[in-house]
Amino acid sequence: MFRLIDALRLLRGAAHLDQLLRVSQEQLLAFGWRADAKAAVLLARTNTGRWLQVVAESPNLGRPDVAEQLQLPAFGDAGFQASLTLEPGESLTELWLQGHRQPLELRDVRGLPYIGVVDQLLRLCQAGQTPLERAPALFQAGLGRALQGLAVPLKPQEHWQGLIHRRKHFGVNASTAEITVVIPLYRRWDFMLGHVAAFCQDPWFQEQQVRLLYVVDDPTIETAVMGWCRGHLTDELLDVTVISLQSNSGFALACNSGILAAETPKICLLNSDVLPIHSDWLQPLLRTLQSVPEAMVAPLLLTDEGQIQHAGMVVQPLGIGDLPACVHSLKGLDPAQLKALSPDGLPYDVDLLSGAALMFERHRFLEIGGFHPVFGRGDFEDLELSLRWRRSGGLLKLVPSARLTHLERQSITHEQDPLTQWRGLLNAWQAKQLCQEIE
Repeated sequence: MFRLIDALRLLRGAAHLDQLLRVSQEQLLAFGWRADAKAAVLLARTNTGRWLQVVAESPNLGRPDVAEQLQLPAFGDAGFQASLTLEPGESLTELWLQGHRQPLELRDVRGLPYIGVVDQLLRLCQAGQTPLERAPALFQAGLGRALQGLAVPLKPQEHWQGLIHRRKHFGVNASTAEITVVIPLYRRWDFMLGHVAAFCQDPWFQEQQVRLLYVVDDPTIETAVMGWCRGHLTDELLDVTVISLQSNSGFALACNSGILAAETPKICLLNSDVLPIHSDWLQPLLRTLQSVPEAMVAPLLLTDEGQIQHAGMVVQPLGIGDLPACVHSLKGLDPAQLKALSPDGLPYDVDLLSGAALMFERHRFLEIGGFHPVFGRGDFEDLELSLRWRRSGGLLKLVPSARLTHLERQSITHEQDPLTQWRGLLNAWQAKQLCQEIE
């Protein structure tokens, strides 16, 4: 008993700084743990002689590793995150945590691959060990703003162009085409076989009115994709361009890069797991866009069983903090039930559109900045784009006579591991911050 008491006395006030990251010229993020119930207090001295004190107000981070190392279960919730704000030109010269001097091992994450930095920060939040309901407050305490700043250099079109590693053309040259179908590829690329089989039977592709552009957002499949295209598309009566990105950049930037690389005035953006049902799906989309050029239009997406997968989205509460969720409110219904919304089968206005299948004027997409890169691997970028499109004076229309099958989330894991859950919450938080229309 006395040994335990002595050990607790020695541990009282013990603390350790695990990571100190520079996320901008003025902001640092600190992650670590302290062995008491008090708030973590960081005291720093800058090169200008200014003293800076930060009290970590955000929720504790789960740290079962600390509890196991110290063999004291009470320390399983001892982690913290803190944000330090410097003045222009300042740097740290000394740093204390709970009165203990800490080594200044500062790591600059600016310029590193964005989606890798997102995952690193979420792991430092102890995703899987920290309860999900604490996530919004942790994002609010500095991490969310840090990622918004890190995403700023990814927004210019020059950056999108710089992501392209290779560009190869296969098949014919459809010089008079008005539409480019842009399809990003990640992990799975075998859906290309279904696309090519369907497009080869489509009169618009046969008559060279449409081009096809694939964006390989996964270096691990680049060799296989290029090899298959050389063997099967070189003599095909399709106009196919394949661009590969230097590294996995995430859905938003892959789409932005592909749309920038396209050369036609109109774009049809498709997920890789969206497949035509019939060959007359493009015509009603184009007619709608021609009649309402300021619109972003979308087809009716069906499951492989013929039920509605997407016919417009709405925002509902997620149930964690005040974060939003994108809900396909008509999902699972029979397509015939759409007559309640559109008795004559004509296009109708919706609140939000899924990014799985969209058609729009290329110049309008580029003018408003494309998909926001802050969303990283994906989710909620379509919600934010939909609201920004409407904010700029555009309309969102669902075209029920244009129908495709969406196999849904075939290129990502269906397992909701902790990191995937935290990514989704982070993107929901970012959408809430960027879209004031969300209540």
